[in-house]
Amino acid sequence: MNVLPCLLFFLSIAVNAFTQTPLEEEYQVLVKPLVEAVRNNDKEKIIKLLWYPLGRQYPIPDIANEQAMRERYDQVFDPIVIDLIKKSSIENDWHHMGWRGIMLHNGLIWIDDYYGKVFAINYQSPQETAIRNTIILAMKNNIHASLRAFEKPSVFCETKNYKIRIDLLNVDNYRLALWPKEKEQHEIPGTILINGEKIFDGSGGNHYYIFDGNNYQYILSVNALGNFDGDRGDFLIYRGTKRHVLKGRDDKSSIVVKEEIHTIEN
Repeated sequence: MNVLPCLLFFLSIAVNAFTQTPLEEEYQVLVKPLVEAVRNNDKEKIIKLLWYPLGRQYPIPDIANEQAMRERYDQVFDPIVIDLIKKSSIENDWHHMGWRGIMLHNGLIWIDDYYGKVFAINYQSPQETAIRNTIILAMKNNIHASLRAFEKPSVFCETKNYKIRIDLLNVDNYRLALWPKEKEQHEIPGTILINGEKIFDGSGGNHYYIFDGNNYQYILSVNALGNFDGDRGDFLIYRGTKRHVLKGRDDKSSIVVKEEIHTIEN
């Protein structure tokens, strides 16, 4: 699972939530190995200073391990981001943002404040952008014709009985497509709903997609760290269209469907 899209919103908020003072010495020692490795063009050391899987913007696949990083290194670390790291002042350009970690500039790169490893690179090179556009074009060609118009894909997941796809149509307008598990995405969906919303839950990146239709409410609850702790989230269908997700999720009498997410791409 790509954790990056779920966390970027909150990491960006964190940029303005703290006064950016010079980085304390106890955190400078965590940043120094990365900066020195970049300045020395030590590709292998850089690769070993990353957390895996390293999230990339969906639908670009996450980078699963060190070998995958070796193969895709130039896609991620292009001359622009290399130059920004190389020229950065460890004391003044890197900032400790509490539990979120240590960031370069306004969140370009994030390092955890315990092991000193990079867990997010919020930069997309022209090469990655081209790859993403190619993947999205192929995706559009392989789904049902009624679903090909969208701005960007958001989620594809599977539960015990369903395949679920959510796309962003335009600003703050999401579309849900729902298939029985045995169907494929090139087949016509059993349900299509538009005008969905995305709502964040707390400061950890967890979020919900909410859709109303035919006197039912459809909720996809996504756990931002699901591929790490095994709890990827739930798909729920409620009878009625009141805001169940905002009133708490204990309204069991209205639940028509509740299934755990088994696999998710987002």
